Amino acid sequence: MEKEFNPKMIGIARELVGTHVRDRRVQLGWQQQRLADIAHLRKDEVNNVELGREYDINTLLIILGAMYGDLRLVWTNTDILSDTKKS
Repeated sequence: MEKEFNPKMIGIARELVGTHVRDRRVQLGWQQQRLADIAHLRKDEVNNVELGREYDINTLLIILGAMYGDLRLVWTNTDILSDTKKS
């Protein structure tokens, strides 16, 4: 049995993630600007995630890494990216 895609689930998931991000930020005692500064993002990017608005997955990963300190995405070989564009 194949499951059908439900676009409403995206909004629900974004809201749940946003609530988690906000709760964690508050638990840390940070204002949105503090999190934005630590993550090297703009405050409106943090706000968009917390409000469940549309955002880039990389923005979410950067925010989670800033709050938890154990998520690292490091590109050690940027040639990999250019190789995929040539295909």
